[in-house]
Amino acid sequence: MRWFRVDNFYDSWRPLYRVTRCFGLTSLTFDFREQTARRTLTDQLILIGGVLMFLFVVLGTLLNLRDKVTELSDSYLLSIGLFGIIGALSVSQLLALLMNYYNMERIFKIAAIVARVDQQIATNLGYRWNYQKEHLFGVLFIAWVYLQWILFTLGLLWRVEPVKTYDNDVFTIVKSMTSFLWTMSSYQTNAIFIISTMAIIWRRFAALNQQIINLYQVTTAPAHPKRNQPLKLIKRIAIVHDQLGDAMQLFNVCFSTEALLSLAPGFAFIIFALFGLVHSYAASDDEQSRSWAASNVIYAGMYVVQLVQLIVAASLVNCECKHTATLVHKMACYGSHDSVALRELRIVSQQMWHKAPVITCGLFYFDWELMYTHSVTMRWFKVNGLLDTLRPVYLASNILLVNFTSYNFATRTVHRTLFDLTRFVFTLLLDVFLTWRAIEAGQAFLKGTESMLINGGLYGSIVLNFLLTSSVPLWNSLNGTAIFEMFHGIEACNDELQPLGVKIDLQKRHLAFTVYAVLSTSNGFFVLIMNWFFPSVVEKITVPEMFPDGWAVLALARTNFITGISSCYSTLTLLAIRKYFNLLNETVANYFPTSTDSNPSSSALNSVRLIRKLAYMHDRLSRSVELFNRCFASQLLFLTCSGFGFTLFSAFGVIHSFATNAPEADRRLAMVNIGYDGVLMINIVTFVVFSSLVNDEGKATAVMIHKAIAYGSYDRRTLRELRTLSQQLGSRSPVISCGLIDFNWEFFYTVWFLV
Repeated sequence: MRWFRVDNFYDSWRPLYRVTRCFGLTSLTFDFREQTARRTLTDQLILIGGVLMFLFVVLGTLLNLRDKVTELSDSYLLSIGLFGIIGALSVSQLLALLMNYYNMERIFKIAAIVARVDQQIATNLGYRWNYQKEHLFGVLFIAWVYLQWILFTLGLLWRVEPVKTYDNDVFTIVKSMTSFLWTMSSYQTNAIFIISTMAIIWRRFAALNQQIINLYQVTTAPAHPKRNQPLKLIKRIAIVHDQLGDAMQLFNVCFSTEALLSLAPGFAFIIFALFGLVHSYAASDDEQSRSWAASNVIYAGMYVVQLVQLIVAASLVNCECKHTATLVHKMACYGSHDSVALRELRIVSQQMWHKAPVITCGLFYFDWELMYTHSVTMRWFKVNGLLDTLRPVYLASNILLVNFTSYNFATRTVHRTLFDLTRFVFTLLLDVFLTWRAIEAGQAFLKGTESMLINGGLYGSIVLNFLLTSSVPLWNSLNGTAIFEMFHGIEACNDELQPLGVKIDLQKRHLAFTVYAVLSTSNGFFVLIMNWFFPSVVEKITVPEMFPDGWAVLALARTNFITGISSCYSTLTLLAIRKYFNLLNETVANYFPTSTDSNPSSSALNSVRLIRKLAYMHDRLSRSVELFNRCFASQLLFLTCSGFGFTLFSAFGVIHSFATNAPEADRRLAMVNIGYDGVLMINIVTFVVFSSLVNDEGKATAVMIHKAIAYGSYDRRTLRELRTLSQQLGSRSPVISCGLIDFNWEFFYTVWFLV
């Protein structure tokens, strides 16, 4: 296997460089003699060729498959899922191509760090690298990955004849096979790139740990042959570890997102393939469907193998990195050192404690827990406070152009950048255009039924809804700082409650908030998917003229996105305020007598300081309620009123369609309207329920303080503080209100009266 002389790391890295360059994943030309990289015209052409391949071959094949999406399985849901996964796999490879082009200088920086680490380990620590063996293993791994892909592809074609799927259309067959080969070969090459890079870093950590073990044997010996030798080695080990930590961080920047984008469709394909196999034998007697299902399961084995290989490589890197810190701790504990060497060991130990890199994409760690722990998959980051739990909603609002203020979650500060202002101006222009197109397209409602009153009412409600939702981004931009202040005030209560022994599972709340954010925005994605991929279904159940073009569809989806994000923000904020009011009341009941049989706990704080702390928390929560009323209450009132109007006319539309023997199309439209209205009513009911809970918990605090005064015996100073707190609660009773009405159960029939 001596293709050429392998003298250094770059020579052993050459096969990986060549194979990734063939598929456009390496877009820098590397000179192995000078050991320098530069971007040439060839690299630019490689990128352009990859993008054109995707646009003209892969995208064209997906559009051809759209007409045959229902033939993938007897189940409509499974067919749509498999079609979506195929599209996601193709798009993920295009994103990998673009991301590698953008991060290529960082990727070559990883190679430069590894080459420098090899020299330092060889020169300073006396380790001899066998680059010939490393080169051989690299070639064998590349061959193994492509071989397994070929075997699984043969398994896919075992009982399926693709020619029949395309009705013997030679051009379509060639185009589809080219698309399949390009997508999957690029997928395999990207997996080789990612796993091989992790293996390279793991090998360096393993060599470093071996030298630390040798040093450990020296430092635990009865006598040191050279007094300064351990001190020098400790410093060199610290430098090498720091450089390898930098390489891991660069890997996370360059490859972790690509790994996630590749694993997610693969994991989804595994799930849909298994369900498809069960469905084919449980609900179908078609032999062709069973053959497709069995072939999909066989091909899903390739994604399982890729997932296991990636997890193994990432776990090895993480374990070796942690092992380095463990060995340094052992040296400090069990070795015999002078004061200088011991101080150096402590410095290195602190360095490894502060800088403990892991292979992660930011969403979760790539380790064995990823295979079986669902909670780990939701760990986007370490959750330290309430603002971290709300980060999924914040990211969704930024992506969907609803929020235009940047929050720094590390320093807990808020600012507005030039990019935020640019997004805001673009959103204003976009919303004005989409609102105009939606109002024009909504005129189809004027011909929806035989009743002009119902048609006019529905059209007016739709127009009002479009106008109100288009103003929400402007409102959020004006109140961006106030929204952050509201969240910061709630988080301050969390910091005050922790010393009192109150613990909150922020990780669980983060998971719940993420799920709720996905559900809140799903309606907009549903509108896009149904109108763009299944227009025939939409034409049967709605007014065809309402969606004359893609802009009208985008306007409707935009309205649903804004409504969903606004509902998500308001509901989760109310949930957080209610939770901390509840914890505040529990704290009062825990440290003060609130009944004849209560047994309050003792506190490290004296009674006066504890009462003042409770007063401070209640004041911050009350301030958060006031800011909520300022930021969200008015817009929610308007959206709720428009929703109630749509509810009223949708209900009358259903009654009219069944009472007047209206055509079947009118009845279907009436049922679709009432179904869409159900989504709006869920948002309204959820908002009113949590508003009522916040109001009740806010009032309960005053009741708890009155009970504490009535059932407890205190000295004069403590009693004065309790009375002062009682007066504060009486003069400042937080209520969720827009200034016109309070949001509680009376809100339902009040709005009905207004409507």
